[in-house]
Amino acid sequence: MKVPPSLILPAALRDFYNTCGSVPELTQAHNQLLAPSNIEAVDGHHIFYDENQCVVRWAYREVDRTVDDPFVYQGVTQKNGYEWYTEDMILSDWLQLMSFWQMVNGGYTFGAYASGVPGGNIHVESHFPRVGGHPDGSTRFYGVPGQLICLSGPDGIPSVHVAGATSADFTTLSSRLGFSWDYSCEDE
Repeated sequence: MKVPPSLILPAALRDFYNTCGSVPELTQAHNQLLAPSNIEAVDGHHIFYDENQCVVRWAYREVDRTVDDPFVYQGVTQKNGYEWYTEDMILSDWLQLMSFWQMVNGGYTFGAYASGVPGGNIHVESHFPRVGGHPDGSTRFYGVPGQLICLSGPDGIPSVHVAGATSADFTTLSSRLGFSWDYSCEDE
């Protein structure tokens, strides 16, 4: 997805569109990166990403359009518009986090999910290196090439999303973790 040179965008977003914008596994597997021509200006924010349930949208502020790597804001849908909160992340870091989220939610074909796994964080952290996460700790990502894990929620009993690039990657990942899945691609 190439960006027209005349469109004013933060450099980090322009770079992401030009390098990853045409990769649906990173931009449409779960949530939706809007096409550059569909970026919407609302309440002094430029909305560029939509959550899959249409409850949340992500944006950068109008005043930051020319900043190379501005902060990202989350807009929660209200009756009369949006309530805006900072994500406390610059755009390039947020795009990496969202790409990881996309991969464990359909970007990688082979995946599984379990809610509330007691001690899941200790088990994951002892087997896989951390590769990213939200500064507030709400999501933490771990993995190796072809295998990705997301822990969300409380450390003691997190929900776990896992995904593998191939069936063999997923089987290795699932076997190594040994969790009982609420959903698994193997169930289909």
